[in-house]
Amino acid sequence: MTDPDLQVRRAVCEAHGLPWTASKFLDGDTVKELEASATRLADVLGKRQEEAGPTDIIATARAATAQRKHELNLLFSGRTPAQPRDEEGRFATRPASDFSGGARTPPPRRQTHERWLADALRDGRADVGRHL
Repeated sequence: MTDPDLQVRRAVCEAHGLPWTASKFLDGDTVKELEASATRLADVLGKRQEEAGPTDIIATARAATAQRKHELNLLFSGRTPAQPRDEEGRFATRPASDFSGGARTPPPRRQTHERWLADALRDGRADVGRHL
């Protein structure tokens, strides 16, 4: 499967509440056919899950770990959309509610000692008799 086709299949899976690994089980060439297939698959899995009873905590944790590893693989392989950058070429931050990564904005630059000393001598802050 091509990368755009895989992305469409995964988007359809997410829209129907299916895990990303179910994308290989979808049949069809158009989005409409994929959505119909995802609906049928979600119905079958939903009935099977109702029969199975409560979910297993360990299986849920393993699935979450596999999802995170997959996302990291996509991130490090460069197949995810490029993260936005600021005007200096650094990674731009995302909104505060999004904890998905990215560099923070740097703090403002501190004044150097030489600049502070020149300003202090100019306006008289360095005079010894000023505080008497």
